[in-house]
Amino acid sequence: LDIGVHVDVIPAGEDPGVGRKIRFNTPTQHVFELYAEMALSATGPAVKNPDVWVVEPRGMRATRFDHCALNGVDIASSAKIFVDALDFSVAEELVDETSGARLGIFLSCSNKAHDVAFLGYPEDGKIHHTSFNLESWHDVGHAADIISRYDISLDIGPTRHGITRGQTIYFFDPS
Repeated sequence: LDIGVHVDVIPAGEDPGVGRKIRFNTPTQHVFELYAEMALSATGPAVKNPDVWVVEPRGMRATRFDHCALNGVDIASSAKIFVDALDFSVAEELVDETSGARLGIFLSCSNKAHDVAFLGYPEDGKIHHTSFNLESWHDVGHAADIISRYDISLDIGPTRHGITRGQTIYFFDPS
């Protein structure tokens, strides 16, 4: 499929434990690396008679990466790569009702509400947020306790998203 996007092939082993990758840039200047093989870490989930955890989660107890929202100018062209080349579907859009401009495009390749979103912004290459899965509302509250305890700047929450009813808390990464 030729959609005018330059792709670099990165050989297996360039990153420890990671198989062959392909790397490409979106029109919003975000770099993506896609791979299909990765070695399990020593603390990764077992595949034979697994316990719930090899090592009990600590900190905010994130169990996995959930999604990312990326900012940039040409969000339509960036989303088009994911739809045309990677078989994502548009799950939701934010549209300016006066001009018809697309302000946000939410894409999914799974059963989640979205896996990646592109949000209109006057600068390319920016991250709006990354999301990690927590198992329960209790864990969101526990994350709020950690945010408060370490005086981390809070953006919003704990709260719920309107469309998904997902429980969330937004904070600014202190690193």
